[in-house]
Amino acid sequence: MRQPTDIQLRGGVLVFIQLTLLLILLGRLVHMQIIGREDWDSRSLRNQVRTQEIAPHRGLFLDRKGRPLAGNRPSYTLYGIPATLFKDSTALPRLAAVFNWEEDFLRRRLNQGGRHSLKAVKLVPDITFDQRAFLAEHRLDFPGLQVLVEPRRQYDEPIAPHMLGYLGEVDEKELAEGRLSDGTPGDLIGRRGLERHYDGDLRGRKGVDYLRVDVRGRVLGPTDILPPLAPRNGFDLETGLDLDLQRMAEAQLAGRRGVVLLMEVRTGRLLAAVSKPDFLLDWFSGRMPPEIWANLNDADARPLLNRCIQGIYPPGSLFKVGLAAWALEKGIVDENWSVSCGGSLRLGQRVAHCWNLKGHGTVNMHKAIQQSCDVYFYQLGLKLSPDHIREAASWWGLTEATGVDLDGEKTGLVPGNAWYDKRFGRRGWTKGVMLNLAIGQGEILVTPMQALRFAGLVAGRGRGPTPHFGVRLVDHATGGERVLTYPVKDLRLSARTWSMVERATRAVVEDVGGTAHGQKRPRYQAAGKTGTAENPHGEAHAWYMGWMPEPNPEVVSVVIVENAGHGSEAAAPVAFKLFDAWLDLKEGKGLAAPPDSLGTPDSTRQGNAAPTNSASRGGGGAFPAPPMVGRGAE
Repeated sequence: MRQPTDIQLRGGVLVFIQLTLLLILLGRLVHMQIIGREDWDSRSLRNQVRTQEIAPHRGLFLDRKGRPLAGNRPSYTLYGIPATLFKDSTALPRLAAVFNWEEDFLRRRLNQGGRHSLKAVKLVPDITFDQRAFLAEHRLDFPGLQVLVEPRRQYDEPIAPHMLGYLGEVDEKELAEGRLSDGTPGDLIGRRGLERHYDGDLRGRKGVDYLRVDVRGRVLGPTDILPPLAPRNGFDLETGLDLDLQRMAEAQLAGRRGVVLLMEVRTGRLLAAVSKPDFLLDWFSGRMPPEIWANLNDADARPLLNRCIQGIYPPGSLFKVGLAAWALEKGIVDENWSVSCGGSLRLGQRVAHCWNLKGHGTVNMHKAIQQSCDVYFYQLGLKLSPDHIREAASWWGLTEATGVDLDGEKTGLVPGNAWYDKRFGRRGWTKGVMLNLAIGQGEILVTPMQALRFAGLVAGRGRGPTPHFGVRLVDHATGGERVLTYPVKDLRLSARTWSMVERATRAVVEDVGGTAHGQKRPRYQAAGKTGTAENPHGEAHAWYMGWMPEPNPEVVSVVIVENAGHGSEAAAPVAFKLFDAWLDLKEGKGLAAPPDSLGTPDSTRQGNAAPTNSASRGGGGAFPAPPMVGRGAE
């Protein structure tokens, strides 16, 4: 048999190679045309079509009468496509030079989307009309840029900034944690207040538009290859706030520091809520100048602190009502138990003064609440321990968060025996601690929102709905709504105890000798309790909690004015002006316009009063305790 020649062998190898390459090519064609057709169609489509997100309208905030508290305005936002812009090494330097923007900032934004991504990334929000016009005229010079109209927050009136809250751009960490399921760098999310608490409902869902582009990535117009996906706008939040009452409350605290709260007793809806000093929400709707940011971070005024839920203060004499009711219900004392108040009480080497240095004479429980006698509660405190104080406070919700629909709520401090043992040792503290705790001083601290729930429980005879702002979420596209519900605290006390509490707190206002008798009104009866919380950093804080009309209260108010002295002089008048306004509105009367003080945030007008947050304590603190000095009027 003849062996094949070298030429024949080489020819066979060549044929084999050609056949193999032909089979590979045919296989690839089959894969591209049949098996992978959808994938290649998709790639081809992406080369000629760009997706463009359509921002939904963020839900509005409405007051209880449907009036807007926060709306939206159109703004121009610059987007960029990373893959297109990074192809031209001169694009970003030219763009930064034209508008005096930082090139590194633009580059970081694009990198967040991925260097080869064809999905547009938000570069600069809220550009000016002139900037938009320039980009429109030079759109061929900057392929890969898009200017879209997006809604941004607008505030017709500078009110309730701590309650409404503001928006901020989502960061990479939050995106990685999945806070926004469809989020991209630069998207806005709620940062504070109701904006944060209801962010998922207010935000809505993005839509998508499809645009035809050329080989250079320039937009040629819409395409009919894919239908657009319409955005779903966010739900509007109807709140319990009343715009008229909110204006009134804001004006009452203009230029001062403190909190004003007004709530419906039956529902727990907050009608007005003010924390001063404050700020303008418009500052957060665009780029903030450095000098304003420095002002907001002032360590003294602390305008960003929501004092309603984060300011913590000694409750002062407000606590006397809760402690007296607890002691009566527990059988520690009865209503007729009396003490003799000569203006002070000596305990060892320590002298604890009553606010009335002349004394109140013989005082029973009713008179002790009506006239806020300290000596009566000193004597009651000597029968108790810190654990008793904590138990009494827990009855009224002062040892836990209220659950108000605002994030970041604090709970204050009501220490028990274990707390004092840990801090001072088992023999490191004595009964002298009880002199302070029994009058709501010392280490006991609460927030104004906790005090409001306490007042609401007293006004509601033990039924206390959770204080809240949100009433219902409304979808105006469909007409659907979701009513929001909240827990109700139920404190069951005997009829005897409630009778004492009602008579004594009403006497505070209605009877001669009551610490708030100066606010008595002929139109209605009211009840409440004044308080003066001592503050080692300066003048005492003025408290008032009250409710009206008696005997079936409909609204309850808590007011604290920092470094203002006596509750009867500084806080009670504010609450009663709100009571008057509430009744005027109920009777269909108009309200007088409040002073023109709402246009400037109070953080720009503050004096040098010492701030009171977690450091506020009164009554000389715990041990070692200095002798107590005379207390001012309640």
